[in-house]
Formats: sequence, C-alpha cells, structure tokens
Amino acid sequence: MAVSFSGTAAFAQTAPPPVCTPGTLASYQAMTGDCRIGIELFMAFQFNDTGTGTAIGSLYSNSAIEVTPVSYSDNASAGFTFSLASGQPLSVSSGGTAQYNIQYEFSLQIDPVATNADLGMDPPFGNVTINQYYCEDAALNFNGPNGGPNCTYPANIAVLNFAPTVLTVNDTNPPVSWFTGNVELNPKINNFANVLTTINLDGTVGTAGFDSVTGSAFIDDFYPAPEPSTIVLVAGGLLAIALRGRFW
Repeated sequence: MAVSFSGTAAFAQTAPPPVCTPGTLASYQAMTGDCRIGIELFMAFQFNDTGTGTAIGSLYSNSAIEVTPVSYSDNASAGFTFSLASGQPLSVSSGGTAQYNIQYEFSLQIDPVATNADLGMDPPFGNVTINQYYCEDAALNFNGPNGGPNCTYPANIAVLNFAPTVLTVNDTNPPVSWFTGNVELNPKINNFANVLTTINLDGTVGTAGFDSVTGSAFIDDFYPAPEPSTIVLVAGGLLAIALRGRFW
C-alpha cells in the first residue's frame, strides 16, 4: 500500500499547463512554457514587422498588439484574435505600407486530428490582405518562392518545398472576402502545426486597416482530455489492483 500511495503522489505532482489568457504579443513571446485552450497546447510565439514610406518608424510593437484566445462551446476548436491593445484599428497611414508576421506552434494533447481551419477579420478599410499559413506536422521556413513561407518535415530535412495550407481574407469582394469559412487542411494535423499569420496593409492610395482578425483550427473525432484528478484516481486504482493481484 505504501508503494500505491507513492505512485499516486507522483502522478498528482504533474500539473497541466496554464490556460491561455488575453495578453500582449510581447507577453506571449516571453512565455517559458506552453499554454492551453481545450486540448491544444500553444507555444513558441514569434513576431517581426517591416514598413515602407510613412509606415517607417511608426510600426506597432509586440507590446501594442493584443492576443485574445478563442474557442467554441464544444471545446474542439481553438485559436487567437489579434488586435491592438488600445482598441483602435490596426492601420497604416496614407503613403506607407506595413507587414506584420505573427508565428506560433500548437500541438494536440490526445488522439483526434485537426481537419479544418478558418480565418475572418472585422470589416476593413482600404487595401488589407491577411494570410494564415499552416505547416501540418512540419516546421515552417522561408525557402518558398520570393522568400515566402514553406514547410519541411522534421524527419526529412531534404524536403524544403512542402507548400503550406493558406487561408486568405481581404476586401476584394466584401463582405464575402472578409471570411474564409471552413477550409480543409491538407494534410490533416495529427500531432502539431506551425502557424504563420501575415498582415499586409497597403496605404499607397489611402489609409488601410481593420479592427481584428481571428483564426481557429477545428478538431475532428473529439474526446475530452481526462482531468488531472481523474488521472490520479485511475493511476492509483490500477496500481492498487496490480498490488492486489501480486500480493493478495
């Protein structure tokens, strides 16, 4: 019985990662571990920006961009909304262009796979294009055409031209073009994915911007992950049964 209690205590010491909460992109980049939304764990946030014309010197920093976790009632889909912490539109003034790149990785805690994703933005003004790239079970690199994003499988570093799945929203056909609807991921995500969101604001013919953009990945064949207390009880019970069979 002493061994049974010892085994239970060992399981009890394993705490789940903290739940993702609203914060600045700078705070997400500073995370030392993972945070979770449902059965998805998020990590490795990165950020960079570039600008031309009047945008030079006035680009938003990572501390100005707000990251808000999103999920649906079935807890089988998760992602983030990106906006400005000030509540003002994320924009570029006339005569400038700006691009913001936000990258992160997520992994699935249990067996189900991610099969679909979607992307949508609040009604924009001016020339705005937002792309979200998924590298399914693969690392993301910039070896694509013109230095664009591409993927590589960790087990095969020679495969450098695996094209990501791309979701795009813009203002070319409003309001239809503001949302992608469900887009099938090809291939599916079995274990993890690298996600890159590129925000392109073109103010060459006038100001351009939007309020927020939201992207989510959807899980198929969802089964709730066991609570830590359930793991403790099951582990302790199985060990007790094993001891009973061995000594009684």
